[in-house]
Amino acid sequence: MALTTFQSLAVVPLVQKGYSVKDAKREQNEGIVVLLAEDEGFLRRSVARILKRHGVCTVIEVKNGLEGLKVLRSGDLEIDVVLSDVCMPELSGCDFHRIATKEGLLGPNGPEWIQMSGGMSEVDRSYLHQACILLLEKPMGFDELLQAVFEAVARRRKRISEK
Repeated sequence: MALTTFQSLAVVPLVQKGYSVKDAKREQNEGIVVLLAEDEGFLRRSVARILKRHGVCTVIEVKNGLEGLKVLRSGDLEIDVVLSDVCMPELSGCDFHRIATKEGLLGPNGPEWIQMSGGMSEVDRSYLHQACILLLEKPMGFDELLQAVFEAVARRRKRISEK
């Protein structure tokens, strides 16, 4: 397995302290929680499996934005990253983000947000741009997915630690 740029940089200081690369990666990724909203079952399971295989401890899988809102509203877990499809039934990824923002679920300690799409309207594309949300275009490579998630986790942890 090739390390992404983020993983390589994050692991080096821990290896220098006497950890093995495997232990350093485990410590760096310890406790990561991703909320994955994707209506296509095969893709949702595949992405969850990739994330878990590469150090994400918990992946909460939901089929649409409505289910995602329930998870965020429950407050049961501290979610690091929301990884959401744009086009989903019942509640789209952009509407999921709008409502979560309006309800204060994405406050200063809230999760980072990444959208995935294989195609979308100009309205959705404009919203993502205005809201400064990272967009992963489908199909995406494993490295691209992992790098986006781990960089989002690093941004969130840095944001929280600077308080």
